[in-house]
Amino acid sequence: MSDKKLNFHLTITLVWDGHALNRDEKIGGNIIAIKKLHKNGQTYSFISKTAIRHYLWSTLQRTQGWKPTPTAEKNKVVQFKVNEKDDEGNEINIKNYAEIDLFGYMKTEAEQKALTRKAVIGITKAVSIEPYLGDMAFYANHDLAKRSGANPNPYTKEEHASYYYCSFTIDTERLGKDENTSSPGIPVEEKTNRILAVLEALHNGSLAQTSGESNPLTPIFFLVLPVKVPVPVAHSLLHFEVDDKGILKVKGLEEVLNNGWVLQDKPVYLFHCSKTEVAIPPSLSEKIHHGKGFSDLKKLFEEKWQASQNSSNSSPS
Repeated sequence: MSDKKLNFHLTITLVWDGHALNRDEKIGGNIIAIKKLHKNGQTYSFISKTAIRHYLWSTLQRTQGWKPTPTAEKNKVVQFKVNEKDDEGNEINIKNYAEIDLFGYMKTEAEQKALTRKAVIGITKAVSIEPYLGDMAFYANHDLAKRSGANPNPYTKEEHASYYYCSFTIDTERLGKDENTSSPGIPVEEKTNRILAVLEALHNGSLAQTSGESNPLTPIFFLVLPVKVPVPVAHSLLHFEVDDKGILKVKGLEEVLNNGWVLQDKPVYLFHCSKTEVAIPPSLSEKIHHGKGFSDLKKLFEEKWQASQNSSNSSPS
């Protein structure tokens, strides 16, 4: 395989059927709030980019066996120990630690310019498609209290069950390169492995556990676009609505595929389950590769997207 840069980027837009996983500050003595925002006179819950990054990275650690990047506290600031040695004597860089390759870093030193590397993976908030209507639930630690003969500690939590939409981008041009070092970077084979690992975790579902409650973020709608510029073009162009039977209806795919950043010479990947209905104009049906799971996406990546890249890389200039 030619060790040249990938000539396309990726953007992924997906929908989860889940709950508000991200807690906010307490709004009362024992009332635990969820993160919320307001739009068009309605209140919606959301999951922060930071939380989604945590869920994705936790999943990648389990599936790929990737090591967490060593950290240290300096001047009350916790940061990655970039360009230092780990406990085994290996340099802490993007080659040895995929975490700082994918999610970036910032390292500050006294009286020196901060070393900053932006994340290769861009992440939006995950915003609920259905408005939050004020649901709350009452809880207490009855079992532990009974064992010790103490009174329970009651608390109330805001709860919201909804579909959530979120988008990711993968900047393949910056993947495996660090402008803060003289390192040649990582080969295209390893870049491909890291991209596929991220796609696998997003497609099959990321592990999200909060307050002992497990909420696998398994998509019911999953759209992957090869693009010229790593912009989440589908995030604002798709329209989601839920009918009275709970079916998610997706519109706007034609506008997405006609966007100028979407590569017209490559097919796009679409997965959706029986909980969704996607409006697909007949004129665009040939451009859409309907997948049933990650194995279909991996095959499309290797046989259509990357194969055309290898062909262009080998063509005379």
